Amino acid sequence: MESIPWFGWVAIIGAVSWVIPVVLHTLRQRPAVADDALRASLDGLAATNRQLAQRLDQVDQRLGKIETTLNDIP
Repeated sequence: MESIPWFGWVAIIGAVSWVIPVVLHTLRQRPAVADDALRASLDGLAATNRQLAQRLDQVDQRLGKIETTLNDIP
């Protein structure tokens, strides 16, 4: 410690006091950005799942009509 002059310590403390808030800010902001991206992705998947469920319901109805028709054939 005696080999570093006082103005060197000022620079080191200044750099550390700048780096710590920047790192903390970055760590706090990443989850918010990730949450927004995840939410958008999940909303897109939910819309796709709703469309798929509707399509499957339509196919089920058609198959039900076919089954009814086949059961009515003597």
